[in-house]
Amino acid sequence: MPGRSAVLTLPGLSTTSILVNLPQLMSLCKEPPVILVDRYDYERLRGRHLKDIGTNKKAPYLGMIYDELRRRGTLRLVDYSKYYTKETQQYYLQRNQDLLREIPEQAHRQIAVEGVENWVDYARGSYQEPFRAALGEDADSFAALRQKEEKLQQRMERGTGDHLNWNKKLLNKGVAALVIRDQMNQDLDLDVRYVVAGPEHELLGDLFGTTSQHSSEILETDYSFSDDADHISNLEPEKNIIGMNPQTITRTQEMFDDISRIAADAVDAGDSQWIHLGPSLALPQYNDLFDTEILQTQIQHELDASTLTAQTKQAIDQLGIETDNKDSAKIRREADWIAESYNISNGGDAGNMDLTGIINHSLDVSNYSFEIDQLLNQNDISQAAGFIAASILSDPIRRYDENDIYRRSMELVSRFDQTNLNDQELEVIEKERSGATWGEVNDWFETDSRER
Repeated sequence: MPGRSAVLTLPGLSTTSILVNLPQLMSLCKEPPVILVDRYDYERLRGRHLKDIGTNKKAPYLGMIYDELRRRGTLRLVDYSKYYTKETQQYYLQRNQDLLREIPEQAHRQIAVEGVENWVDYARGSYQEPFRAALGEDADSFAALRQKEEKLQQRMERGTGDHLNWNKKLLNKGVAALVIRDQMNQDLDLDVRYVVAGPEHELLGDLFGTTSQHSSEILETDYSFSDDADHISNLEPEKNIIGMNPQTITRTQEMFDDISRIAADAVDAGDSQWIHLGPSLALPQYNDLFDTEILQTQIQHELDASTLTAQTKQAIDQLGIETDNKDSAKIRREADWIAESYNISNGGDAGNMDLTGIINHSLDVSNYSFEIDQLLNQNDISQAAGFIAASILSDPIRRYDENDIYRRSMELVSRFDQTNLNDQELEVIEKERSGATWGEVNDWFETDSRER
């Protein structure tokens, strides 16, 4: 019997985009699935977050969010290369290359134009801006990334872009993920349901799926793919790849924003200082509550782990009393209003969303942020202790003891340790962030060396 449902992220994880789309990921299965991430990608990106500390305010917060997801069992690290052997890789790379040679130049152009447009909407879309701003990312920096990708899109449309290499990357990455998914279903005690990606990867299903009869409206021609595509259609990409939809997540974010406003109004906390990433995960807007530079100074120069643990326990003891003056009837009315406004069902059953429970949790965390502000302003606790306390209190089913607080303190200390950074690897990661890997950089699953 298959185990717990899971979804697989593509090799070359995009940390921010996955988090922004977490509510959509969590709704793909009847029960919240495990999110599988390549261990190699995770460690590389952790290194980049460390390198960015001091210059990129969101860096330490992204790391904390991912650590929290791992702690809850929502995210699991797996070595993807174990499930995509060198022999299997060589077979698929050769078949992919044969197929790419057969596709006419005009078809390559149409595929790339469609793919880049979907990529820009997903990875650089305006729907991400509220989340990125909440983590303290510079708006101009994100806008610059979007402008760069839009210029790539324009080159593709004019016919001057590198259509072949873009399509090659799309094909090799998507096929690798599909093969890894199949192998994991044989080897792991999980039901790996889908590969989750940007909508550009749904092109593999549209173009090569078993139900497409080897043709696609995308190409706007009668062009048919030969049997050289059967290695892809056998992987059933039209069933097994799900592209995240920016329009869907925008509406979900609007709903969570309404819930946050309801909670903030109820506790008279002004604006909400928490971000909802799915029904059971609310995280502090760290950049509003904490000062990154002070946090870094305290961790690196002022606080040892024992002092940090003691201060964190003090903060939790003071903050850990849930709001006890809730108006249950009013909360039910607010939940009914949300359900009606967004045409969803309110309840804890499969397929429904427990809006009443989400509003209750939002009330608690809004109250926490108000109290954290007071503790920090009064200098009763350090920024670092408040940081860890907020992380612990974000879990509505939290269970913690002094050992757990100590472990989290040590994790925070290690997060600021920059002694083991590889500058060459970090340069490659930065190119990946800027989209250069679509043409300039080959990843491990695309090369014979498979260097990781």
